[in-house]
Amino acid sequence: MSFKVHTLAALTAGASALAGAAAAQDDMMPMIMVQGVTASSNQIIVPEVMVDEPGFIVVHRMEDGAPVVPQSIGHAYVDAGTSDDVVIDLDEPLMADEQYTLMLHYDTDGDGTYSFGEGMTDVDTPVVMDGAPVTTVFATAADALGEVEAAVAEAAGTVVEGVQDVAEGVAEGVEGVAEDVAAGVDAAAEEIDDLDAPMIMADGATAGGMAVTVPQVWIDEPGFLVVHEMVDGEPVVPQSIGHTALVAGMNEDVTVSIGEEFSADEQYMLMLHYDTDGDGVYSFGEGMTDVDTPVTDDGAPVTVTFQPSM
Repeated sequence: MSFKVHTLAALTAGASALAGAAAAQDDMMPMIMVQGVTASSNQIIVPEVMVDEPGFIVVHRMEDGAPVVPQSIGHAYVDAGTSDDVVIDLDEPLMADEQYTLMLHYDTDGDGTYSFGEGMTDVDTPVVMDGAPVTTVFATAADALGEVEAAVAEAAGTVVEGVQDVAEGVAEGVEGVAEDVAAGVDAAAEEIDDLDAPMIMADGATAGGMAVTVPQVWIDEPGFLVVHEMVDGEPVVPQSIGHTALVAGMNEDVTVSIGEEFSADEQYMLMLHYDTDGDGVYSFGEGMTDVDTPVTDDGAPVTVTFQPSM
């Protein structure tokens, strides 16, 4: 909370010395210049303080028009000379429609610590000119509180409007994202529908040496990708020369190793088989043609024929 500050009096002795700031600076007459002073509930900022020796600017409460001393509610150290924008932190908050006294004190023991107080009135004593302490009285104005409250209310309204605008923007963005996600899900669902039929996607497959690698294989249940030799354009079954297990769904970069090197002059067949007994072991072969049988689509085994490139 901030206050509007009204300076009521500058109680410094020596009226002739107050005639001009230039003369005051030349003589380094202790002075508190409070024009433009600002105050919040827990802090006062004094534009300029002049003192001929190191000391303190101190805030005292007032009762019946007189400062309450030796008690104080805040102070700040000032070096000898001119100090600008002196910040005084307060031990208790300022009250609206109250008067306070700013008073200069010397650092009489030179320790940089303000000690003037109950039972210690002989140390860090007030700066006195012509028999009177150098002080300035100021009052906190209640009308400033209304201005602050109005400003806070206006700012709060602006924040609320901003939050509403952001919320609307977020809602629109979320709606757009939701539409994009829904479209993506639909597209993915269409792709999955297209993959209902098991298939070997051999575009980009490589074969040579003792292995063949297929980019993608789709199968609706766990099974195997099996390599069969071919004779006269037909696969040699139930015999096989290599196989690898597949999980249900899409399998990427599937490699099948064989027991001997491929021949560049021969054709081979990749064939899908289901793991019909669910044991993860490929068992289709001589005398075992009723287990781990070929995957069929429209009555025909799912196969791809290839010839190795050596």
